[in-house]
Amino acid sequence: MVKKNIRYVGLLNKPISPDAVTGILNSDAKSKTDYINREQWRRIEALFELFKIEGRDPASWALLATELALRHVPGMKVSAARRVGRPTRWDANSMKKLVSAVDELQSRSRIKISVETAVKQIRKVESTLKDATAKQYYESKKELLKYEKTSAEWERMLSRLQK
Repeated sequence: MVKKNIRYVGLLNKPISPDAVTGILNSDAKSKTDYINREQWRRIEALFELFKIEGRDPASWALLATELALRHVPGMKVSAARRVGRPTRWDANSMKKLVSAVDELQSRSRIKISVETAVKQIRKVESTLKDATAKQYYESKKELLKYEKTSAEWERMLSRLQK
């Protein structure tokens, strides 16, 4: 029912300006009111067209009101529930599992797939990674590189101590 990213174009993006029409400026108030009413009605018809609502439908006005409310009234929007508390911190094994699963899926794929797509596919298959996101993949990859660097440094230090 709700179509995102519908832009108001043409008539719906143009304000009604009775002063822009010749002859209206100097005419009486009734003529101006009639002109404004006609222009508003044209825009209402354009709204029905935009939302693909049949004007003859008995529920057409209710449908139009609903479309406009869903689009413009913040209280009508549905938002995902926010998680409360500290974000889950992944351990090294979960990070390795996510990074290796994404990297493997990308290397096996015949066509290049994005990290987001790979993570979505992995979440469907791997229950332990059901909360994984692309952001966590990048953070995990970065964190694992730090672990590897630190590990290499420790190994060098230990090898010097053993000599």
